[in-house]
Amino acid sequence: MKFLNKLINKFIPGSDDQAPAATPGVAASDSAAASQDTVPDDPTPDIIAFVDYVVKSLVNSPDQVVIDAKENERGTVLEITCKKDEVRKIIGRNGKTVNAIRTLAKGAGRRNRQNVTVVVND
Repeated sequence: MKFLNKLINKFIPGSDDQAPAATPGVAASDSAAASQDTVPDDPTPDIIAFVDYVVKSLVNSPDQVVIDAKENERGTVLEITCKKDEVRKIIGRNGKTVNAIRTLAKGAGRRNRQNVTVVVND
């Protein structure tokens, strides 16, 4: 679990579980409320980098992996494209690997009030 937290903290800003630092002249309750209301400008590049890192770690030809981010009415769709024989490594047995990637990306997106979906193109 510590490894996963380190990995997520590396790619997604603000994902550490530490309390926010107090701002001088602002009450602690006001500071906490302000930090919850603020959303980073565009956390999508960090989520893309995270998914890119995980997917490239799974395949034998990481230079063949392409991740495209597309916006639609439901949110951001990350499309993973790679060599045909590498797709099975990304999907995993019974889809467990790709479901784990989807869960992590969706969780990172939810943290930043975004809807992120991961799709593997074959």
